[in-house]
Amino acid sequence: MKIELSDILKKMGIILEISDDEMIVTLRKTLFSSWGDIDEFLNIVESELRKNGIIVGIDKSALISVYTQNKKEAVIARGIPYKSGRDGYLEFIIKIDKPRILYTETFSEDIFDMASIPFARKGDVIGKLHKPIKGENGISVRGRIINAPPVRDVEVKILSDSIVFKEDEDKIVAISDIRPVVHKKDETDKFVYFFNSIPVFFYEGSIPKNSRPLTFEGNVIINGNVEKGNQIIASGNVQILGSVYESVVQGGQNIIISGGIVDSQLHAGFLPGNIFDKIELHAVNLIVEKLSAIFLHIKELPTVMNNSRHLSEKIKLIEALKEELKTSSTEISMIRSSNVLQNLLEYSLKRSTTFWITILLVL
Repeated sequence: MKIELSDILKKMGIILEISDDEMIVTLRKTLFSSWGDIDEFLNIVESELRKNGIIVGIDKSALISVYTQNKKEAVIARGIPYKSGRDGYLEFIIKIDKPRILYTETFSEDIFDMASIPFARKGDVIGKLHKPIKGENGISVRGRIINAPPVRDVEVKILSDSIVFKEDEDKIVAISDIRPVVHKKDETDKFVYFFNSIPVFFYEGSIPKNSRPLTFEGNVIINGNVEKGNQIIASGNVQILGSVYESVVQGGQNIIISGGIVDSQLHAGFLPGNIFDKIELHAVNLIVEKLSAIFLHIKELPTVMNNSRHLSEKIKLIEALKEELKTSSTEISMIRSSNVLQNLLEYSLKRSTTFWITILLVL
């Protein structure tokens, strides 16, 4: 857009143009006659610019170059552009995508690397919140403020008792073993992340032959093999990092097995409504019988300890009982009623204070 100039500049063959966004002023000359003294030239042009409201970013060196180097045109004023900010965002430290395997023609990818159950262990940082950074406004050559685009905030809402948001560190942390479930909602001025969770049961190592059925409402991850004669039932995903031998694996969603499958049955994507109840009842009855036997041993322990002559024998008895309790605790954790039975075990041990006092006295 041309700027209306005074007669003196018109006679000098000067044309001034300003861009539509008022960020650039360009000087063009059509005559190449002498313009007289350089200071006089500068004063005339600068005065004309001010008269047209151009007060920002005037480049005197560009004006001088037009005069001394006889240039046809030059940018003689520039506005200050705005600096864009950055939207707030959530950085995921732990992968939260659902297991998914895509078919390809070559299928050269390792499918076991492509499919895995997302999970977080107790204390793991699931994600880190990065707050928005506001941009800086610019200014046109006529002093008009050029607003930087607004940035969008980011917000976290926790819907699970197994997840906490540490505001002082802007971190989302798991306080138990879970599979994080995140839903993102785009609003006009912010992103909102809703955090929920699905319980995850981790079994470290291989499940021995003919163990108690492992039933769990949530996801199950077994860091080893499933040996002969076992039954694994989960309402969610099941991931086995080893092989499965002559066993049954049922998952309400995906079943992912990293090793081999030998004479086994796999059922993924559907569970009969009462399957947990049937398996659970049998497992609970077996565990209650075992706990009853352990508590009977505790009750009879003072007599047994008195009949043992050597300290080493007494220590062996204590270690054997300790191992039985440890095994029972592991078996309890493998079933859905684990909380009830675990509380029963802890309550019974608290009531058996005479057992621990007796150990100290006899030793």
